[in-house]
Amino acid sequence: MTITGIGSDLADDKCFSEQSENKPKDLTKAEKERCTCLGSQLFKQCEFPGLKAKYNQAVDKPEPDKPEAPGEFQSDPREFETYKNKLSQYKKDVNSWQVQYSEWKEKRESAIGEAEGIIRKFHEDYGSAFKVNVVRHWGILGILMAAMFALLLLVQKRKDIPVE
Repeated sequence: MTITGIGSDLADDKCFSEQSENKPKDLTKAEKERCTCLGSQLFKQCEFPGLKAKYNQAVDKPEPDKPEAPGEFQSDPREFETYKNKLSQYKKDVNSWQVQYSEWKEKRESAIGEAEGIIRKFHEDYGSAFKVNVVRHWGILGILMAAMFALLLLVQKRKDIPVE
């Protein structure tokens, strides 16, 4: 996996390193924003298989603007009807905003949560394979193959000795 580069962003992310004092799932939203493969920016900064399938456009959209309150009622009774109309419109706007906000938040949190879940699962299961010393491991394999080859030659030579 190190040779192909799959998971290199995850291996280089300081939030997933062994030096990190907190586990990625224990981080706050503000702490996640400093990470490459956590938080809302993970779709832009983290190259990892399967993340793009979890992307939703709500991640990049700003939070819907909350309607502005009509303010306090002025003591002038002639303005009561105007204030009542403003208040009624404000209630309609808030109800509409609540629907928009809950949809936006649900889609956004769902996309981010699913993507973070993929990353966490892979890190737990295969995190050590994302960044290994390839030369060292190949050297160990070369030594093992040389030892097996030497043993094979030794066994073959032993078979060639006639038994008396």
